[in-house]
Amino acid sequence: MRSALCSLSSIFARLREGPALADHAIVLYTRHDCHLCERAHAIVSAAAADYGLTMQVVDVDSSEALRTRYGATVPVIAVEGHVVQAGRVSDFQLRRALGLPRTPRAIAGLGKALCASIRGSEARSLL
Repeated sequence: MRSALCSLSSIFARLREGPALADHAIVLYTRHDCHLCERAHAIVSAAAADYGLTMQVVDVDSSEALRTRYGATVPVIAVEGHVVQAGRVSDFQLRRALGLPRTPRAIAGLGKALCASIRGSEARSLL
């Protein structure tokens, strides 16, 4: 007998409930000719598109204050003035830092593991 918890659609629905960051902009500090910045831009853009977040890109070389503050440490991702990630950006770490659900592929894997666990406990209770 399948439990309602094993429905992947219900798992997706629970994990995709709106993040608390929906009203805040993600600021990506970057600079020209920075391969890590290009990668970070793709990752932040995808997360912003997935969850309806706004994203602002700021070139650190556009002002002396930003150049002094960040130096060679780019890319930098900030929300509400707080740095959540800097340097080499990973999708997993960004979503974790922002409190966002994992990617759909990871969610599906968690759902399958949860279902297997539930089925195993149901089988043990029948013994």
